[in-house]
Amino acid sequence: MWLIGDIARRNAQVFAAKWGVVEGDTRLTHRQVNERANSLAHGLRALGVSKGERVALLSRNDYRFVEMYFGLPKIGAIFVPLNFWSSDEDLVYVLNQCQAAALVLSAEFRETVERIRPRIPTARLLIVMADSPVSEMISYESLASGHPVHEPEADLHSDDDTLILYTSGSTGRPKGAVYTHRGLLHTAMIMSIELGLRNTEITLHFLPLFSSNLEQLLPLSLMGATHVILRKFDPSLVWETVAREKVTHFDAVPTTMRLLLQYPGLGHVDTASLRLVSYASEPMPAVTITAWLETFPRVEAVQFYGMIEFLCIAGQKPWEQLSRIGTVGRPMPGTLIRVVDEEGQDVPSGEAGEVIARSDCGMRGYWESPELTAQAIGDRPSASFGFAQDRRSGERWIVTGDLGRLDADGYLTLVGRKKEIIISGGMKVVPTETEAALYRHPAVSEAAVIGRPDATWGEAVHAVVALKPGASVTADELIQFCGQHLAGYKKPRSIEFLPSLPKTGIGKIARRALRDRFLADAETADREDFSTQMNAD
Repeated sequence: MWLIGDIARRNAQVFAAKWGVVEGDTRLTHRQVNERANSLAHGLRALGVSKGERVALLSRNDYRFVEMYFGLPKIGAIFVPLNFWSSDEDLVYVLNQCQAAALVLSAEFRETVERIRPRIPTARLLIVMADSPVSEMISYESLASGHPVHEPEADLHSDDDTLILYTSGSTGRPKGAVYTHRGLLHTAMIMSIELGLRNTEITLHFLPLFSSNLEQLLPLSLMGATHVILRKFDPSLVWETVAREKVTHFDAVPTTMRLLLQYPGLGHVDTASLRLVSYASEPMPAVTITAWLETFPRVEAVQFYGMIEFLCIAGQKPWEQLSRIGTVGRPMPGTLIRVVDEEGQDVPSGEAGEVIARSDCGMRGYWESPELTAQAIGDRPSASFGFAQDRRSGERWIVTGDLGRLDADGYLTLVGRKKEIIISGGMKVVPTETEAALYRHPAVSEAAVIGRPDATWGEAVHAVVALKPGASVTADELIQFCGQHLAGYKKPRSIEFLPSLPKTGIGKIARRALRDRFLADAETADREDFSTQMNAD
């Protein structure tokens, strides 16, 4: 029986003197990482943390993510990384929903935790990342270096829960996707094969580790990689670190890849060590991947399609990046994908429908939310993310909420989110299709398409665009340009320009923020119009 903690234990034996984690001036060998993970586990147990209890972490990227990821499972505790951008309300909700017994925090978030402390009664232990106790909070360092370093004894099983990843809450309250040792290890093995990882990898982490980006720790650790950690994404710092640490791999999203390409000093950066880049999270514009491969012809690119609830659904190999632009690849080994209609029936090849998938890479379910976990297809697929059960075979499929098409060769093309479809004059518009047309214009750096309320059409297609530095184009010119590539009802009826588009914590364009902003502006305008009319009367 192989468990998450065994990865660190093996690395301590096989790669004892090799760097395990690097963050700034902090460098720890694989042996030191495992010893600190063991000490942390013993220390938490001494404080009363037992198997099945949740231990949350509120911090930016930090080398202690790795220690907690491998240390907590050794005593059966469940790791809950928190979104450090969350509001107080969301933090309180998540901590209470998972009933966290302990909360580890970086000093940066002391005031936040002090503010919400009266509202999180189950968090009996507050542990601050410091060398000594702070304001009645326990010192993390006293746990990670002040206890025995031998392997803890515990009654553990591969189907035990070990990790809870919370969704962003874009469609309501955040939901906690629960993963077992078995599910995570299956994911790690599949991804290490698909990425073609080597035991010489030096990987750079600059995307936030509190989300599904945390998945990259496992396949790379499985191979004995060195983890180089940046607290945040900054193009100059990324390229500086690639050159200094001889980085061989990093994980990105299309937005960060575009910003890395735009770095002014790129031509003077030593990127000779870089051999592999993986990316996911949002559609990849053809212009971005083409420019990336032209700039780095010797660097392999691998695309993954997944989500918080199902870490790897499909993947696109390096040699498919240009020949299969627009797809997210084919189902990962061990994964089955179906595209179904409103009745839960498979649609013909090439037709659009809702994507559902089945694999051991999926979550076990939502934490303490049986009503969400046990959603069944019944007469039609679930309208929101959940589980769907095939009535004929009894197989359980995860409903992604994504719309897509499977071609005759098994390649999956995503056409949008089910809930983001714009219905204008009775016609359905998929935002990503209009965005793809906008990205074809040489002046466009970022684009997002949303539906705005319209008295005539119900909804009108509205685009929010950021231009490349020094570029110039008018809204009318862009609308005309889109008309050359789209049906008339799919082109934007209005375009708004911003210096840059808002992003989520993992670098995706935040469409919800744009919709909320637009609706707020519209409500303000309506109130002003009403006030003007009243005053006029």
